[in-house]
Amino acid sequence: MPGFPIGFGDHDKARAMLTKALEINPDGIDPNYFYGEFLYEEGDYPKALEYLDRAAKAAPRPGREVADKGRQAEIAALTAKVKVKMS
Repeated sequence: MPGFPIGFGDHDKARAMLTKALEINPDGIDPNYFYGEFLYEEGDYPKALEYLDRAAKAAPRPGREVADKGRQAEIAALTAKVKVKMS
């Protein structure tokens, strides 16, 4: 879910939806990135790093090269933020 001020959603519902997305596509770049982002926002930095690492290792999607490149940049930026929080 988007952050403030747009995302005023329910954290329990967000967690449920994100884990459902991971059940459907456990190795996908998007569900792993968004769950990692959620965990970062929840302050669970070790778990966030785990899911961001999974997202970074996701297989490229045919026809989605530009989107994947952009998502990989987002993954790298958030991974750096997580590592700062963990240090």
